[in-house]
Amino acid sequence: MIDNNAGEDEDVIGGSTKAIWSWHIWATRFGFGNFENNIRITNHEEKAFNVMPVNLGWCSGGTDIKYYKRRKCKITFKVGNQEIIREIEQYPHFLLPRGDHPYYQWGRKDPFVGSNTAFGNKQRWDHDGNLYDIWGPQYNPPRLYQEPATFQNNKGRKHTKDCLDVLVKNPDKWHNAPRAQTDTTPPYKSINESPTDLWSNNGKKTVYDPCPPGYQVSDNSVFTGFTTHGQSAKFPYDWYDVLESHMQSDYYTGSSINKQVLELYTDPRKLQSIIFPVSGYRDYDSKAAVTNYPAADFMGEGYVWFNNAKDVTRSYHLKFHRNDIQQGDDWKQRGSEGLNLIAPYEDFYNTDGFGVRPVSTKQPQQQP
Repeated sequence: MIDNNAGEDEDVIGGSTKAIWSWHIWATRFGFGNFENNIRITNHEEKAFNVMPVNLGWCSGGTDIKYYKRRKCKITFKVGNQEIIREIEQYPHFLLPRGDHPYYQWGRKDPFVGSNTAFGNKQRWDHDGNLYDIWGPQYNPPRLYQEPATFQNNKGRKHTKDCLDVLVKNPDKWHNAPRAQTDTTPPYKSINESPTDLWSNNGKKTVYDPCPPGYQVSDNSVFTGFTTHGQSAKFPYDWYDVLESHMQSDYYTGSSINKQVLELYTDPRKLQSIIFPVSGYRDYDSKAAVTNYPAADFMGEGYVWFNNAKDVTRSYHLKFHRNDIQQGDDWKQRGSEGLNLIAPYEDFYNTDGFGVRPVSTKQPQQQP
């Protein structure tokens, strides 16, 4: 199931044709050998967290990962007979491509495979060797409930709260949850109702949390340090981001690095950074296709789920998108309202598929 020669891979397995439970196997270099397990970040309230360097299940897609180790050196300052020795530390850095990663419907433990196309899915075959076609009669991924070819007022659909047992037994099936269908409400609006404690029981990790031991899905306070005021910011002067001109352009292909990854500083000192892939999301009711995965002619977006919910229909997430053409280091030349957004926490339908960035259950001390 895992190609050991590749060094990275992921698979989802179940117990039998009638699954009782299932597991996600992720073969990765992170946390082994010379790689450090975590990157330390602080939020707007200066609380520290240890965060995985990549999204859960992330693979590089064959591009080499570049890792710069943590280094320390001592420097002696001498004036006359006076001498002072100071130790300087260079923080580690991961240089990562966009790669791809699984997408999770909020509250579910089972992943749906990543994509590398602007609007579509990786190819998928059933056990008889038949190819699933996203726009054909067979859904890719397959849907949890059979329903009429033409939407008929949620016929054949159920709320998450009414089918938790069915979801566990069908880890490979996308939950086609109820949506609105009235004269005044757009038909794409999700009305799915879900328990709000599936990933967090008063901050404690639950059995549905997809993260490995020692990690859990983060809450919506973790990434508030990415903006100067801890809230959504449309303008670059409110971001703690790394300029494209300061990133290693020879590592990336294409004209825009920020259509592939977004690099953000871990705290206001700007001594270390963390990278997020611009990888779009799986739309909850459009064949579960990966959308807003950036192409040459339109903006891309990135999303990461949090473990807490706003209400039974909407849950919190990190959101970011960049569509600016940078000219030097002057923020005034880096786009305007509508082109850019870093939102440390927003809320959206819990049936969409976003990435997950695990945070350690053991938090670091406040000083590095």
